[in-house]
Amino acid sequence: MNTESPETTSSAHSTLATIHGFRVQSYGKRLSTGFTRALRRLAERGFDDPMCVVVKTGSGNRSGITHAGGRYVHAGNSYAAEVMRMMRDLGMEPPPLPFVIAPGEYTLYHEWGHHVDRTWSADADEVSFSFRWFSRFYELGVRASPVATADHHFHADCEHVRPIECDTDAADAVVVWWHASSELFADLFEDWMREERKVAWDQCEPKSLGSPIAHSHPSVKISLLPAVRAEDVRAETYLLFMAGIRSAAEPPTVRPGAFGPNTDETVGRLREVLRRARAGLL
Repeated sequence: MNTESPETTSSAHSTLATIHGFRVQSYGKRLSTGFTRALRRLAERGFDDPMCVVVKTGSGNRSGITHAGGRYVHAGNSYAAEVMRMMRDLGMEPPPLPFVIAPGEYTLYHEWGHHVDRTWSADADEVSFSFRWFSRFYELGVRASPVATADHHFHADCEHVRPIECDTDAADAVVVWWHASSELFADLFEDWMREERKVAWDQCEPKSLGSPIAHSHPSVKISLLPAVRAEDVRAETYLLFMAGIRSAAEPPTVRPGAFGPNTDETVGRLREVLRRARAGLL
């Protein structure tokens, strides 16, 4: 049943309603059929959560907030204060954290995937569920002595990769993995909700997984572990989603050796850096 009940807010510019078990803030914008369908489908699959407000915005850069129109904002985000300031500049009073900003159905699926990831991370949210889960499928290596051209791009044929051997290698790899694992989780959640891939290629393939940040960290390479296929990653992650948001198991441990011989120490340092960033100490 589609229940929609308006709630009073402190801002004359916003409209807060409960729809399919979600609190939705639309600022007077009409919810499209697709957006309402997304809320219904999320609820039917067990992913309704009134603790996280859904903020409906204009599409793409017309939202005035992000270039793609979507963002997941929670207390651990270093950019949370900036996003809320931008919203207020547009006359949009932000709801309490956490909230998802989305212009349409597919972006809502993706950003809600980030919320699921954080929810399943439980008390270990500095090192997310996705960071831990996908470490069982992938390994990271370092391109040995890459040769840079005059414009600082690395030769494409520089594919001699060695294991992570030192703290410097591990520090580079953990940054790459922190971003890549989170985005893969949200991509797969979106695909699962859509019941189709949003792109023609498979995001679980290592080249696709590492491409968004490859230019920033060209020396780090992500590969599937031996005997693991991209379709295995997708299938096992889809099985997780079938249980709904309230039934996740304990966050898995990071695979031993994922970041070299000092993996535990590397993960511990990552936790500390993220805690300090969240506390505004960096």
